[in-house]
Amino acid sequence: MRQARMHRGLAQWEVAERIGVSEAFYARIERNKRSLTLKRFVLLVIVLGVSADSLLSDDNPIVYRDDWLLQWPHDDDPIELRRLYRQLRQAPDQVFPLIGHILDVVDEFRLAKGPSASR
Repeated sequence: MRQARMHRGLAQWEVAERIGVSEAFYARIERNKRSLTLKRFVLLVIVLGVSADSLLSDDNPIVYRDDWLLQWPHDDDPIELRRLYRQLRQAPDQVFPLIGHILDVVDEFRLAKGPSASR
């Protein structure tokens, strides 16, 4: 994770701000002392511009956004996913806090609706 952050030329505080956590908390994440919610993990993958696999295991080489985004979307993915992915490729850094807020709202909606909301 640190390697990916440094590759992007970002300070810890910058990544922390973009994923909505404190700098101290993010520093603990980098040292494997804390873990992230799924929502924050998705934001981290987007901010660092890496594949999720790259962050999930020390055995996986870091695959940067420029490489793995070229592999997506696949022709058999739903059209909505392909459109979303195309937009994320072009998204400026300022949209990441908004993405986090949207994920919060979706989570709240699903919790309020119960198990049937995910169907």
